[in-house]
Amino acid sequence: MPAILKNARKYGYSSARVNAMKSRLLSQKKLQEISGKRDINEIISMLSDEDYRKDLEEFEGMKSKSEMVEFALSMNLARNLRKLVTLAKGDDIEILRSITGRWSMHNIRIAIEAKDRKKDFDSISKYMINVGRYGNLVIKEAMREDSVESMLHKLMINSPYKKMLQDASEAYAKTQNIFEALSAMDRRYYQNIAELSEKLDSEEHWSASKVIKMEIDMRNVLTAIRAKKAGIKLSGFSSLLIQNGNIPKNEIENIYNGSKDLSEMVLQLKFFDLGDSLAFYNNDESKRLLVFEVGIRRAMIKSAEKYTGHRILSFATILSYLYMKEAEVYLLRIIANGSEYGLDSKDMNMLIGWKTAE
Repeated sequence: MPAILKNARKYGYSSARVNAMKSRLLSQKKLQEISGKRDINEIISMLSDEDYRKDLEEFEGMKSKSEMVEFALSMNLARNLRKLVTLAKGDDIEILRSITGRWSMHNIRIAIEAKDRKKDFDSISKYMINVGRYGNLVIKEAMREDSVESMLHKLMINSPYKKMLQDASEAYAKTQNIFEALSAMDRRYYQNIAELSEKLDSEEHWSASKVIKMEIDMRNVLTAIRAKKAGIKLSGFSSLLIQNGNIPKNEIENIYNGSKDLSEMVLQLKFFDLGDSLAFYNNDESKRLLVFEVGIRRAMIKSAEKYTGHRILSFATILSYLYMKEAEVYLLRIIANGSEYGLDSKDMNMLIGWKTAE
């Protein structure tokens, strides 16, 4: 059977559904309009006219409007992630579950940080993405344990992420350092992502592999940016860089060593066009690295569209929506909590207003 007919049979329905879901994403113009609002009630009103109405109504009785938005954003993302998994077929189901599994890791990371600070589940519930193996109920139950180690051991039981959790547990037991535990878990997760991308690096899924590898690129570039700002030598963080991204590890290392400062390094990391992010950063008195993460996520949307635009009937179409939706929720969280980030309306509009793919 010709490949185009095979893909039409396998991805025709899911691609149509995903395109319908894409049509409900917020346009750049709408994001800019929302970012210009400083009153949380106005933000809620604008989101209620979009795909977030059902989720906002679920929490409309809450006293804190900002928490209401946080809960609604988490619920909306989880709802759409679950919908994506139902659209996948055959082997793609497990692939997509592996990718969306990072939200299980997201939930566990937040739980580890909260447990280390002696906080309970209620303090983090608004950030939970209730999808996958480690949703709200599982995390809440695990957090009843009396320590980080015992919580991780409980989560390990019959877990597909046992090695990842074991790495975190061993690192924490050895150092009692939360950063070391989370770093150990991250390294295992990104190694798994690298292995997954290699499996996908075939004629049918090469574009999906490119998109997945951008996760590794984002992690490596942000690690290099943080290290450069802190003045850390390459030997002090090289082990944290992950192999098998679109940007070779040795290329990042060479650029890092060959750059006299952060500005020069960012301009040489050309896979993500961060020129606008750098201009924002250089004019920002607070020197917030947030601007680079926002810039990378927006660049990822543009790249995902580039890699998948010529393959309408493919698994990569599902992936491109996944990254677009995640970036949208990420940006809306920043907008809703702009004051916490020290962002005024002008700053917010600059963040959202960069040239990006619609």
